[in-house]
Amino acid sequence: MLPAAVWAWKRRHALQSLLAFAKTAPERAKMGRWSDVSLGFRVHAALVAEPALQGARIRVGSVSGNDGSVTLSASPNDPKLELARDVVCAVKGVRAVRVADEWPTPLATTTPTATTGSSATANDVNAPTPLRQPA
Repeated sequence: MLPAAVWAWKRRHALQSLLAFAKTAPERAKMGRWSDVSLGFRVHAALVAEPALQGARIRVGSVSGNDGSVTLSASPNDPKLELARDVVCAVKGVRAVRVADEWPTPLATTTPTATTGSSATANDVNAPTPLRQPA
């Protein structure tokens, strides 16, 4: 029992992402989006199975089976991000991988903008990284 608990703890972020996706699978299936369900489970299985991704705070943000695109939610500073992108790119059916910063670091101060007088923070300008195409 203890080895299974340790294994699950080390992969908790990927398993949480898998559980959240599994909850949406019946609704996706009802809408006929079987390609999303199939690709989503293959992507999650690949991330959970990769031993080097233990403890990585990387989750699957979205999956589209129609065009083969996957969005990973992660900090751009995560040292395991490139490996996760490579693992996902290797999954059959994946054509593009995008990374969205879901764990932005808040700034203590704000910077006023000259034209509108509003405040902007780093969270306002976080944009997804460019797509990575599988080799």
